[in-house]
Amino acid sequence: MSPSFGIAFGGGGARGLAHIHVIETLDELGIRPVAISG
Repeated sequence: MSPSFGIAFGGGGARGLAHIHVIETLDELGIRPVAISG
């Protein structure tokens, strides 16, 4: 069983653009959080 984790992003506005790239990179690496917030 692989460990599970969630991600909590902070901020807003322009920081949201950086969050998108983080999520895309995690997906490319096959890393899937069980929850995303922020």
